[in-house]
Amino acid sequence: MREILDLDMMGTIFTPFAKLTVLRLSKLPHLWRICENPLPVPFLKKILISGCPLLSKLPLNSSSAQTSNLIIEGEEMWWDGLEWEDQAARNAFLPCFRPCK
Repeated sequence: MREILDLDMMGTIFTPFAKLTVLRLSKLPHLWRICENPLPVPFLKKILISGCPLLSKLPLNSSSAQTSNLIIEGEEMWWDGLEWEDQAARNAFLPCFRPCK
């Protein structure tokens, strides 16, 4: 699996994870993104990523950080390689990150 959602194929009015509270992705070595664009995830509290070395982008933007107490758990090397829409988004989520133990 390379991508979880392809919104181009699903249409524009689509909120697949509107009630999602925890997102756990593990041992998906070929996954490189969840979705191309940020997704509305108003209830998301925790993201746990392990064994997904190619995952380079999360479906979040800086406005997602303003209304959540999100925790993002993952390997430090993975976190350091994440791509963000801009530096503001990276800075907004930096306090949310917890390295895996």
